[in-house]
Amino acid sequence: MRPGPVRVLLTALALSGLVPVVGQAPARAAGACTGTFHAKGLLTGFQPLVGSLFYAAREGGTATAIIAVTPGCSDTTDPGIDDVSVQFVTEPGSATPGQDYQEKNGQPGQLCADVHGQCAPASENITVTMGLQGTEEPAVEAFRFRLTGTIPTVTSPNLQDPFSVPVYVIDADGPTRAALEPGTAYSRSETFARILIPVFGAGNPAPGSVSYTLTPDPSAPATPGQDYQDLTGGSVPITNGVGYINIGIVNDKLGEGPENVVVTLSGTVDGPASTTFTILDNEESVKPTSRFHHPRHKWRYKKSDYRIREFHVFTQDNQGGAGVVAAEIALRRNLKNGKCAWLTKGGWKKQDCQNREWLPTKYDDVGELFYYRMKQLKSSVGTKIKNYTAFSRAIDGAENVENDFVKKRNDNTFEIKRARKKRR
Repeated sequence: MRPGPVRVLLTALALSGLVPVVGQAPARAAGACTGTFHAKGLLTGFQPLVGSLFYAAREGGTATAIIAVTPGCSDTTDPGIDDVSVQFVTEPGSATPGQDYQEKNGQPGQLCADVHGQCAPASENITVTMGLQGTEEPAVEAFRFRLTGTIPTVTSPNLQDPFSVPVYVIDADGPTRAALEPGTAYSRSETFARILIPVFGAGNPAPGSVSYTLTPDPSAPATPGQDYQDLTGGSVPITNGVGYINIGIVNDKLGEGPENVVVTLSGTVDGPASTTFTILDNEESVKPTSRFHHPRHKWRYKKSDYRIREFHVFTQDNQGGAGVVAAEIALRRNLKNGKCAWLTKGGWKKQDCQNREWLPTKYDDVGELFYYRMKQLKSSVGTKIKNYTAFSRAIDGAENVENDFVKKRNDNTFEIKRARKKRR
């Protein structure tokens, strides 16, 4: 886990792969920088462990939506400030505003915080309170949490609406009963080792566990033991209203079509008693893509700028593809005499300008990006160094490796300028 990024204390049940974290960022004065923001978990290059993205809580509790802020400073005079205005609304669905939940509108977003001298990806928690009805209602009702305002142009191949996420209100009255997520079917590439299918426990008292079965779908059957495994053992415990059926996925080397598993709940069920999980084949040839968040193309950075000590890369795979599993960077030092040096694990090495030296990155699940940290780079202004060129490439679960390098996306050349010495 990357040290330093600001974390937020979750006050309720945090779902869709969110990590419970501590601390909170102080607000900062607005600067001349512009970053991006999104609901936590919605724009990640990795597919989430949970089968779908949502927040949930039982009646009388609270659900906490998380906004993540990614730095995008253009004002290098103060890289610790990121002016990001986040607006949001709650939209009614089957849940009734004022009765099932309290509406929230237009709350400003958290600014990027200066952590140990660095402008790190930050998050903000937005708490939505659920109403306690005292009468029996459907086991699960829903409303939506939506980001609005100056949303960046970002597409997500796995989501029809990448800036909206459902919030489920779980009934706390009536008989003990279970429910599946309303109107949801699930799919996952066999690249990923497992998937968690949510089960909701409603009523007073809520069930301590729920039984279920996994069976091949006759129309496109997945084979038990060969395509999938039941890791929960037919019974899922319920905690705070939610439990997860854990299905293991077998990554075989066969070229196959989509294969289905039918998930069926036992006992008292309120709503659909079954849903379908589709295993997607990853023997495909479409390459994933990557792009730099920084360094930016044709930028001149101060030598002390944190963005040239930590490279940030976003990735994306095609819809239904194998899914991105790794990213790499290569950094070239371009010398004024026409020769080149590449950054290697052992330091800088002079060699052919086209012979890229690829270095592995780490994944930051707070900022939802890949990153590479390095020592401070030498100045390229007034030295034998002309400039630097950085490359990034994504790798998916079918071992497809990105090999198209496009300027301003994953082929960026930049300069580094010495910081002026202060006069005494």
